[in-house]
Amino acid sequence: MRYTHVPDYQEDISFYIDWDRTEVFSLSGLGQGECGAGVLDMIEADLTDAEIALKQAEKQEYPISLIKRGLLLAARALLVVRGVDPRTEEEIFFEFENKFVKENLVDSKYSQLKDKFKNIQEGLSFKERESYFFFTQELCKDVRKLYQNMDSSFNFPKLAEKKDIPSSSKSYLLDLKGTPCPINYVKAKIFLENLKSGDVLEILLDEGDPINNVPKSLEADGQRILKIEKKDGFYSVIVERV
Repeated sequence: MRYTHVPDYQEDISFYIDWDRTEVFSLSGLGQGECGAGVLDMIEADLTDAEIALKQAEKQEYPISLIKRGLLLAARALLVVRGVDPRTEEEIFFEFENKFVKENLVDSKYSQLKDKFKNIQEGLSFKERESYFFFTQELCKDVRKLYQNMDSSFNFPKLAEKKDIPSSSKSYLLDLKGTPCPINYVKAKIFLENLKSGDVLEILLDEGDPINNVPKSLEADGQRILKIEKKDGFYSVIVERV
């Protein structure tokens, strides 16, 4: 299928040229009056194409080519407002790490996207492809949210600093590996309701829907997510009872 493979810059330069163009985009080619609109058009094009790729992936049992395309475009979308004109996949992920992850503009779970991108390869099981799909979908949503909050000077709001686990609080462990949604959320919610304010609960969750849904639902309940860390085939979520 056309446009579902993400080639290297040297392999296929046309992949890195915007629609209806014949040359690789460069900021130096824009006049003063065109720049603002041109930058926004570039961002919107990347995000829209990423979202289209992911919608297609969802309908086709998560082909890796579409997931990789979505990941690459989502990571590239906002680099233009940092004056970056990447020419390779490696440059895209390197600059995204430096300009957005390290600057605390996106969650630290989006660090090392280059490794994540390389790990999306032929031979993955359906569950593994599904997990990469949900990760990429969440990245795309977070990048679009960041874009929507961008001001006229191309500045973004930083994420709130994550609090360390209070040393005086009591800590608990809730192992929900193998527990499907929404039962895992219900169990976590009930467990937290029986804790005191300031107590800390570590929840162990599977990849896919559990890690994508449960932390967000708990945050919506008013609980405070202190840390999310990927372990060996599952996730550890540290929650402070509010």
